[in-house]
Amino acid sequence: MLLSRALIDGLIFSVMFGGMVSLIEILNPRYELHNYPQEIRKSVKPKTKEEQKRFKLLAVPMLLILFIFLMATVIHSYIALDVSYFVLFLHYLIIFMTWNIFDLLIMDWLIFCTLTPKFLIIPGTENNPAYKDFKFHLKGDLGKGTVLAFICAIFTSGICFLLLRLF
Repeated sequence: MLLSRALIDGLIFSVMFGGMVSLIEILNPRYELHNYPQEIRKSVKPKTKEEQKRFKLLAVPMLLILFIFLMATVIHSYIALDVSYFVLFLHYLIIFMTWNIFDLLIMDWLIFCTLTPKFLIIPGTENNPAYKDFKFHLKGDLGKGTVLAFICAIFTSGICFLLLRLF
């Protein structure tokens, strides 16, 4: 049950997260400038205070929705079971690593590097070769993405474990 349910949760989470990130980029790709390759970031002005503010206004509710989904789906899966912290940790780690793989293969390599739709291109960087930098995304997802997956799994499984014990 753990693996199949966690993979389903991970796929749903990935589609939700990917859709929300795409919406932010459609509104203004500069809102996600911090996630672009360094070569692109160097070729444009840093985010303005207004862009930073608008990004936060979009990102905070998005993260809250994703967090509620993460808590609700896992609590629903284990509410009737006497489950250990480790099982919850594995469930969340599978979710976050599914997102990490989805982000690399679909969001980064397929959409960003291969298709490169116009809504992702920051004005003034139209022909920048960094849009095709597959290695940049591989390093990010294998390095920072994997570390973040573990940290997020530790954090969310702890909260979920406490909630399951309290209710």
